[in-house]
Parts: sequence; C-alpha cells; structure tokens
Amino acid sequence: MNKTKEALKLVKKVGSVAVEQNSYKWPPPCMGILHQPQRPKTKCNTVK
Repeated sequence: MNKTKEALKLVKKVGSVAVEQNSYKWPPPCMGILHQPQRPKTKCNTVK
C-alpha cells in the first residue's frame, strides 16, 4: 500500500515540475482546445 502511495507522490511531483517548466516557455507550445495559456493572443489561441 505504501509503495503505491509513494509512486503516486513521485508521479505527481514530476508532473507538476513538467507543467511549471512548460508554463515558462515562450512562445508556449500549442496544445489546442485543452490548453489555452493566459498569455497575449497568438495564432494558436484562435483555434477553439
């Protein structure tokens, strides 16, 4: 039981770090409908 909890924590930590790194990239990589960054409007934000 403890091992699965630790694994989940690790995945969560790695995931949050990846998200933080992606949020500081400019221009942000276009992810379409799911990811609309709150940044100045670019061509990729016109896709809805």
